Amino acid sequence: MLVWGAKFTGWFKVVFKQRWKYLVALLIIFTVFTLYFFQFSSVPKKILLLTGLFSILSILLIGKNLAKSTFWIIILMGSLFTFITPVLDTPDEHAHFSRAVYLSEGHFGMSDKADQLKISKDFRVVLDRIHQNCHNDLKKEQHTTKQNEETIISLTATYSFISYIPQAIGWSLGKLLNINLYWSFYLGRLLNLIVYAILSYFAIKNVKKFKVPMAVVTMLPMTVYLAASYNQDGVSYGLVFLAMSLFINFITAETKIAAKEIGLFVLLCGILATCKLPYVMLAGILIFIKPSQYKNRKTYFIALGAVILAAIIALLWYYYYTTFTPANRLPEKDPTEQLKFMVHNVPTAIKLMFSGIIDSISKYLELFTFGWFSYGSPHIAFMYLVYIGGLFVFYPLEIKAKNHLNSLGTAVVMVGIIFAINLSQYLTWTPVGLGTVEGVQGRYYIGLLVLLPIFVNSSKLFYPQTELSEQRALMKKSEYAQNIWVLSIATYFLLTMILLTLGNYYKG
Repeated sequence: MLVWGAKFTGWFKVVFKQRWKYLVALLIIFTVFTLYFFQFSSVPKKILLLTGLFSILSILLIGKNLAKSTFWIIILMGSLFTFITPVLDTPDEHAHFSRAVYLSEGHFGMSDKADQLKISKDFRVVLDRIHQNCHNDLKKEQHTTKQNEETIISLTATYSFISYIPQAIGWSLGKLLNINLYWSFYLGRLLNLIVYAILSYFAIKNVKKFKVPMAVVTMLPMTVYLAASYNQDGVSYGLVFLAMSLFINFITAETKIAAKEIGLFVLLCGILATCKLPYVMLAGILIFIKPSQYKNRKTYFIALGAVILAAIIALLWYYYYTTFTPANRLPEKDPTEQLKFMVHNVPTAIKLMFSGIIDSISKYLELFTFGWFSYGSPHIAFMYLVYIGGLFVFYPLEIKAKNHLNSLGTAVVMVGIIFAINLSQYLTWTPVGLGTVEGVQGRYYIGLLVLLPIFVNSSKLFYPQTELSEQRALMKKSEYAQNIWVLSIATYFLLTMILLTLGNYYKG
């Protein structure tokens, strides 16, 4: 015991000496934003104390391994979101929760018939506490086998069961252990967060030249916030980042692309077709990779076959879920009729899609609007833009694609995904013939942020070529120090959004 105590003391002295400035900055940010969000209201002392301790621990645990450090920050700060975010308060969480309960009761498929959409009355009990903070009375409620028809489940027909597995396991574990609905509910959220953190860890570990941008985007407050709920975005974006790590390696790494890498990549793209359909277009990058970048000619043809396979999976999935009509979908929203309208009004359809691509830029502020778009902070959004913009533009790393064809392919894929997002929302959630696309949210574009440095990084303009090489060499030597400041600032932004949530729901 004394040996462990001595080791801990020695470790703490070393890390504190390295990071005391970051801890002081954390204290200042914590104090200023607490005063700003709570003003003269009474504060939840215990929750604030826990928030401060988890934030300090996040910075102290930053080490030489960027992937591992990011994993622990997501777990620690995400755990705070798991419990302080009010019941079913993230976007569409009530629908995602109903699907997780539906899956936990053995339903892997989907139906649009009300009598086949029955789940435990536990769902209704939790739904009755919607928007209540963690001081709710769900601890008094136990699981029941009685069921209700809940047609809201069919709103999740566009997603496969895959992205609900962690939440369903957490909820089922609560039932198995016979614990109350309070802990069962939060256990489902926590499992979703853990799976997201694991997928993010492997994405950062696997990517070769984009580790810092990848780590920063996986720690985006909105992404961690969603992963710490029942929202299927946790698993979906974890898979997107994992697929992105292979995508980036294909266009930046010096090694030849092997068939097994293509196999894993198309598998991920195939799964994404059922979880985040627009992101299946990531597979399109394989068309824009020169035959000489593959290990051999056979691998090149395997890659072309993989693209065709991904496209077939996407079309089959789209056909599958359009056969369902959500029980509570308005009659004026019909994918088949909308598609007919677009075919007969091609100029209008093109204008709509083009406008959607341009409007995607304006969705940035939504990344810092939480709840059911009920609260947010444009000030934090602006500060984060300065942080991530400065990092992506000025960071002196070799993060360019290997050739112009790869760069062109990346641009085409990004525009294609934005187009697909707008098209899917127009077909599925927009009234037939409406002159605008409804339902598009800023969070749908999160996966694309990782690729931005390819186009916006301008370190060559600010450093002479010799100095740039020196800067890159220095960065590699001081990766530890680099990890500390990059991840510490990312932690500050997570902290500010946690404090914003507390200020909105926990004032005395």
